[in-house]
Amino acid sequence: MKNRKTIDFGKHEFEFFFGLSFLGEFLDEQNITLEQIDEKLNKNPFKFIPTLMHESYLHNLKRRGQNNGLGYYDFVDVLEDNGGFGSVQVQQFIQAFTESLVKDVPESEENAETSKKK
Repeated sequence: MKNRKTIDFGKHEFEFFFGLSFLGEFLDEQNITLEQIDEKLNKNPFKFIPTLMHESYLHNLKRRGQNNGLGYYDFVDVLEDNGGFGSVQVQQFIQAFTESLVKDVPESEENAETSKKK
């Protein structure tokens, strides 16, 4: 499934889910709109990115019927132990999450028409 991304953090391997069910629940739980995600990322990435990652990870476990995931602070410790925001793993997550938001969305009406002609 393309809505998932597994990322290796050394002693831990996390599978993140980016589908509609995750995004809908996350927006409700955070009481934000889709447009506010960028604002939150810019305002306080030190809180928002780990929260986004942790919730994506927990959502994937929930979908699989598993309830034994790491708590927030233990999860953040794993992020910090592996390089924090500068780590390859966090960058992989951000890239996969961003791609999940824009996947299958044409860049403009002109590009959509060009794609249809092909």
